[in-house]
Amino acid sequence: MTKFAPKSLWICFTLLFLICACKKDNLKPMTLEEKIADAKFWYQQETKGTVNYLQSTKKDSILINNEPLWDKVQTEVLTDQTLAIIVPVKTNLYDIAHKNGELNLVISYNGTAKDFKLLNRFKVKNTDTTRLTTLELYNLAFEKEKENSIKKTKILTVNGDKQLTLSGQNLSSTKLPGLGEIKDKLVMTGECTHHFWVEKHWVDGEVVSEEWTYLYSSGCGGNGGAPEEQYPTPGEGGPDPQPQENGTPINLDTSILNNEKAKCALQKMMRVTQFSYFVNPFQGANSTYTLNFGVKTTLTNSEPSARGQTLYFPSNPTVLYINLKRSFVNSAPPLHIAKTLLHEAFHANLLQKVYEAFGTYEINNTWVKKPEYMELNELIDVVEEKSAGTNLLNVMHQYMAANMSVLVDGLVQFAMDNDSNYNDYDIYDYQALAWEGLRETTYFKDNVQNTQIYYVPGTTIHARADSLYDNRLPQMLGKTNVDCNK
Repeated sequence: MTKFAPKSLWICFTLLFLICACKKDNLKPMTLEEKIADAKFWYQQETKGTVNYLQSTKKDSILINNEPLWDKVQTEVLTDQTLAIIVPVKTNLYDIAHKNGELNLVISYNGTAKDFKLLNRFKVKNTDTTRLTTLELYNLAFEKEKENSIKKTKILTVNGDKQLTLSGQNLSSTKLPGLGEIKDKLVMTGECTHHFWVEKHWVDGEVVSEEWTYLYSSGCGGNGGAPEEQYPTPGEGGPDPQPQENGTPINLDTSILNNEKAKCALQKMMRVTQFSYFVNPFQGANSTYTLNFGVKTTLTNSEPSARGQTLYFPSNPTVLYINLKRSFVNSAPPLHIAKTLLHEAFHANLLQKVYEAFGTYEINNTWVKKPEYMELNELIDVVEEKSAGTNLLNVMHQYMAANMSVLVDGLVQFAMDNDSNYNDYDIYDYQALAWEGLRETTYFKDNVQNTQIYYVPGTTIHARADSLYDNRLPQMLGKTNVDCNK
């Protein structure tokens, strides 16, 4: 043993030297060039799968091509050591908007804390050649956010050189404007059109979200502009950025806003107590979770018969999506659509709690932490009985089946408030509808399927649960009458 001690000691010293050298390298501050390169890579990853459009209330849209000119980057170090990075952007925005201006990519870089804004500066006059400093451009991009911390946007529009608002030029100038300019401000073209910057995010060929930001207006009088930012509505071809029902903000994709039946079912379901509870973790300005609703032609990784799905993407796990299948929505009555929304909202609620408790959606051997949410106890019991790799969807369905009364109660309230044939239903109709999509669970097969139900009080008329539900469901869906105009 002593024969090998010197060699072993040499290996230990070598490893110790390498470890120290690595630590020394890690402590070495990044150069300016390295920070810019890191910021560029981060920005490219953040905008991967993003497409931009200029879209108007006439519902026409044109692709905006943006090319950051990284060879012309400017930087400045702020007092808090944040690095302000300004990159001019080559874009076709001004050609298609028929306006003069410049677009800059503004990045706030401070180690792992990074943020970016696209700063659009429409020129008030074509002869305007004023250049702003790096610090002035940075302040225009990020000081505006501090003024209104509620509204987050990645594209900021500034009219004039140093204006921080959209109110136009300062009219306190001692020089009177020419007659031509006065005439232009008074003339209206007869059709007021608002134009928006639309940012679409694609994943696997599907648009998963859209963000709309007001850019400018034309034909509205007053220098062809609007006195304040406009917000697109479904009738104008765009979504409301944050429509609200009973204080619950829900992100709605244009696909659901433009589908009358889906929008009707969702708006009415948002007033149901159980549904409000399910989406509660996603509400409020302080929530770190986002829930999006949409209608899709095809559903990702779903059974062919699936009517809806709740999904997430590993790259952004705190954002969840509830999608309805278009062919189902187009043929189903609002009550059936509402039931599917309630079912998927239950999924979203469980997913949010699972992620908050474990930091992952995957069932594996790291799932040992007990959650703070008592309503998850039964779910955790199920999970702990499973081996690594068990499908989370099956686990959630098992939990939902064991808590079927929540879905039934939600459907009762929805029908009571919205269905004119409410008095024609009994508890077994609601159970038949609520169990749809959960009848393959072990819980249903072991505890419900073979139960004999005496469904006519005071008689011996009965049926096995699964047979009764088979008969009741089509009858209820054929009878339901929900008025979407109310």
